[in-house]
Amino acid sequence: MAPETVLSVLSRRNPTPRPRSIGPAPNSFNKEWLDFDNWAPWSEFAAKKLRALYKGVVDAPWKDAYVEPRLSEFDTTYGDEDGFEHQILSRSTIPAVNAALTQAQRLCKHLPLLHLGRRGRCRYGEDGRIHPDWVLVNSIDFMSDERFASIMPGDTKLSARWQPDLCLTNREQWKHRRMKEMRMMRTRTMAMTQGRRRRRWKG
Repeated sequence: MAPETVLSVLSRRNPTPRPRSIGPAPNSFNKEWLDFDNWAPWSEFAAKKLRALYKGVVDAPWKDAYVEPRLSEFDTTYGDEDGFEHQILSRSTIPAVNAALTQAQRLCKHLPLLHLGRRGRCRYGEDGRIHPDWVLVNSIDFMSDERFASIMPGDTKLSARWQPDLCLTNREQWKHRRMKEMRMMRTRTMAMTQGRRRRRWKG
């Protein structure tokens, strides 16, 4: 049997989601989000290119690789984003990602350890425009109040809202919606990293 690797662990089949009574709904929007004029395709951001760059990490043998928990049908049945996040993402997907990030850092000891988790360990204030669902943090970037600095905010979107097939049926509408989401993420990234400073985390 071929040894497990970061790539093989992250390529495992996801738990089968079982949404219940979730209909279409508009995405969040705030007119105060930072704007931008347009976007351009990033042709080099492709799986083949990225794998070539990080082959030494993603293809390296991983002894005692992460073992995912078994989720029951009750665990994978949800009725809203909160249920999806806490019953599936927090129990299966996110731990696998963090285990892979830890393994990657073992192979790249000169880089800080990255960790994906909930937003509460970062400073986000009272402004609802900058409340992400998830934040990527590392072991050296902190805010003045000792909370982790958000390296990358993330948001959960159920397919009923995200409508991933829209890019195939109405490209302009799909682009308009994605620009709204990019405005949201740009605002959150800028707001949550102001005052960031570096120090070594002692765990």
